[in-house]
Amino acid sequence: MSANTRWAPVPPGSSRWLLPTNPRQAAANSVHIYHPVTVKGLLGWEAARAAAALGGFRLLPGDSAPPMEVTDMLSDNAIGYRSLAVAKANHPARFLVLLLDGSWHRTGVAKMAFDEQGRVALRKEATAIAEATTVLTGHIRPPRVESVADGLLVLEPVDWLPRVAPWRLPGEVARELGAYSKVASAAGGPDGYAAHGDFAPWNLLRTRDGWVLLDWEHSSRSRPPFFDLWHYLLQAHSLLGRPSTRALVEALKERRGWVRTAMVEYARGCERQPEEVPNFFDDYIRASADQLAGKSENERHGLSARTRLQRQITGLQG
Repeated sequence: MSANTRWAPVPPGSSRWLLPTNPRQAAANSVHIYHPVTVKGLLGWEAARAAAALGGFRLLPGDSAPPMEVTDMLSDNAIGYRSLAVAKANHPARFLVLLLDGSWHRTGVAKMAFDEQGRVALRKEATAIAEATTVLTGHIRPPRVESVADGLLVLEPVDWLPRVAPWRLPGEVARELGAYSKVASAAGGPDGYAAHGDFAPWNLLRTRDGWVLLDWEHSSRSRPPFFDLWHYLLQAHSLLGRPSTRALVEALKERRGWVRTAMVEYARGCERQPEEVPNFFDDYIRASADQLAGKSENERHGLSARTRLQRQITGLQG
């Protein structure tokens, strides 16, 4: 790591992202640690990348350095890099680190955990990625694993493309994930359907040759049918505002729209009928309760949105 590199929080005053301010090539590439899923976020990301490329990050206040536990873990596991960007994860004692090589190109993304719960989650994610790699062979795939150690999972840097409407679930992705839920569950036993577990717009990256699905730590082979479908739609609905309640309800009433298309394609993939989708909404709510404990503002907002939608769906079923 270059001794002359300076790091600063971006945006100023933030405690979430710590990015190199120099050289400008490193600064410009470091903003890829953030994946925007809103119009505001995308505009901010583009502006930050342009400013960094012009050397504007040198003007940012602050003279910080990456946390010592982060650099020590990389050193202890012989993970090479010249510079890096650091993001605090949503969970305590966890970090996401973007690694840059001698030419300031992205060479890897390191997920780190310094608590036992986090270390268990990373081990589970590494195993789930290995299993999913053998099943997902079409337009969608998990990221490649570069290195695994206790509390450390290094993944490939995905060259993702920005999406204008990330809340939309493409039909081919819905179909392939539906097929994954059936094929992977058949390989693992009769306990239920397989699921990624946290299938959401911010974990689905579009690339030039397909899609990459991140964050497999909640993977399971004992979820109810349509779990991933419901999770994507409701995470997008509650946190991004799309699809609307009306769009979801109309899709369940067999009207046109991209939500209906996603439901039909997912059902086709797992060899079930789209008319069954609303029947498993309550099962999804119960099965996802451990991920929506209501501890954070986003979780509380998600629970509230699910309660409102549950009343609408119950009315349809009645």
